Amino acid sequence: MRTTRRGWLAWAGIAMLSAGGCASAPEEPLLEAGLANLRFARMTLFETTAVLDFRLENLAPQDMQVTGASHRVSVNGLKLGRGMTGEPLTVPRLGSAMQSVEFHLRNLSLARSLHELGRQGIVDYELESTVYVARAGGGERSLRIRRTGQLDLSTVSGPGMVVP
Repeated sequence: MRTTRRGWLAWAGIAMLSAGGCASAPEEPLLEAGLANLRFARMTLFETTAVLDFRLENLAPQDMQVTGASHRVSVNGLKLGRGMTGEPLTVPRLGSAMQSVEFHLRNLSLARSLHELGRQGIVDYELESTVYVARAGGGERSLRIRRTGQLDLSTVSGPGMVVP
């Protein structure tokens, strides 16, 4: 009787471990976002309006219908501002598309960040995006994308480039 109970417990343990092994891993994001370009549009005392071009890359084997997005950029730990768009955009399967977003930068944060750049010459950046994508059956889902990196300005400056 003791052997039967042990055998049953062993099989139950194996079944539980097998079930855990079959659990699906969390899905990788099917969309990536990166900053491609920056141009300044307007400037007031408290904020600067810039247009940031984001490259959206579709890693899925079907077209992706983006219905809107929200992006936030931080430089050297300072949140510079947020940009949002409700413009629809089709990102082709296994391809990319550009999305221009008006961005409002806080001048005080920007001035502090530029001062730090002058001292360090290193830019730590973080891009946090929420991209809304249409579902095939209707409705939409949100994809959260986060990208961080570091840029050494001394390695990107070349002839004619002035780095603060």
